[in-house]
Amino acid sequence: MCETKSSTLPLWQFRRRERIMSKPASIGRVTSYAAARLFPRAGSNHTAEEIFLDYVQWCARSRHVPLRDGVFRERFAELARTTGIPRHAEWADVVYLDVALGEP
Repeated sequence: MCETKSSTLPLWQFRRRERIMSKPASIGRVTSYAAARLFPRAGSNHTAEEIFLDYVQWCARSRHVPLRDGVFRERFAELARTTGIPRHAEWADVVYLDVALGEP
């Protein structure tokens, strides 16, 4: 029998469980994404859809689990409000103004 951390789980299962429980910390990362991929540029505007698609690609490259579209948009909108990124509604989407994607 394997060594046990508790009386009910073998040590290998306990460690696997710890790794699984720690994974949610790598979900989302909206603030990290914004710091890595967004920078101010006058006249550069992007829709929330464009930013979300860039976020999903960034997550894939960074090995993070992306948030769903609606959750990402809510968290990004809050981040934009707190950091002062201007925005306006255009038809069914939100456009963020004076912000560019990529490397500065």
